[in-house]
Amino acid sequence: MGDSTVMLLGASADQLFSIRTAKTMGLRTLVVDMNAESPGFALADDFGIVSTQDVPALKRFIDDYCRSGKSIDGVREYVEVIRGLPLASLVKEDMLGGTAARLLNL
Repeated sequence: MGDSTVMLLGASADQLFSIRTAKTMGLRTLVVDMNAESPGFALADDFGIVSTQDVPALKRFIDDYCRSGKSIDGVREYVEVIRGLPLASLVKEDMLGGTAARLLNL
């Protein structure tokens, strides 16, 4: 397993492909979802029961995760690619799921 961690917002059945793909690429996976029964939790390396729409709670979760000595390197790299695209802010926000875009001030 790799040292880089990618954070995925959502752990429903819709995210299973993304979780599996990231793991196949050798990335550690961190997923968050407000549904404690989300199927993605079983596949992920780490998870948190946090609403992706609750920005303050998501920020606290990320801060706590990073304070524990872990990093979320993959999200930052992904966001930098999105930030660099010549697209309107609303399009970038849609690409990042809205919540991540607001959290990262896009």
